[in-house]
Amino acid sequence: MTEMNWTRRSLLRVAAAAFFTPALTRASGAWMPRVSENLGDLKEDTLAWLAQMGLEWVVLQGTDEVDRNRKGYWSEEDIRAVQEKCAAHGLKLASLMIPLAWLTPAMLGKPERDPAISNIVRSIRAGGKCGVAMFEWRWSPDFKWGDDVGYFDEPGRGGAVYKAFDYSRVAGKPPFEDLGAISRETVRERMNYFLERVLPAADEAGVRLSLHPKDPPVKSMRGVERILTNTDQIEEFVDS
Repeated sequence: MTEMNWTRRSLLRVAAAAFFTPALTRASGAWMPRVSENLGDLKEDTLAWLAQMGLEWVVLQGTDEVDRNRKGYWSEEDIRAVQEKCAAHGLKLASLMIPLAWLTPAMLGKPERDPAISNIVRSIRAGGKCGVAMFEWRWSPDFKWGDDVGYFDEPGRGGAVYKAFDYSRVAGKPPFEDLGAISRETVRERMNYFLERVLPAADEAGVRLSLHPKDPPVKSMRGVERILTNTDQIEEFVDS
């Protein structure tokens, strides 16, 4: 195999080109974005709703049921079953979210991280063979959505309920019992370990990796320091 020196920026550019090239308009050749909506499941009414809005692409974040036999990875058969469900409503699968449970061993530096990473690589390769252009992933050990991280419900217009956030509600709380304190250097080191094993496989498979932004983008959450919370950090990361 020929040795190649890739930066993260070059890998992202190649993967992005692979994702967006098919999105050229037929007539003018101008670039057009793929507009979609994050889906939490593949229920018939969810897919029908997306099709009714006139959208074509599916960005599937609710992927817990894609691994039908609970193997710990996605096979080509698993992914093609999702594509067939989408196609039944005139939709195309654009992206799959890597389940948080698969990423947790690597994010926490547990002994079982290597088998978990190998299964993610296996899933990415299967996705590439099925023509899935993008895999979305998170790198937030403290990924939570409750009042334990400052979220709360706020009444809105017409009886709607909004999700609001107030950091002052949790600023003085101790670290999570299941996580403890994690430094920014440790978070970065563990992410680099993950990417060194996953990025080359994604590049080879022609799959773009899309990092989910921080929710919320605070520098630290109850002892867990965060990375990539602003544009300067993101630029530094892709150039490294």
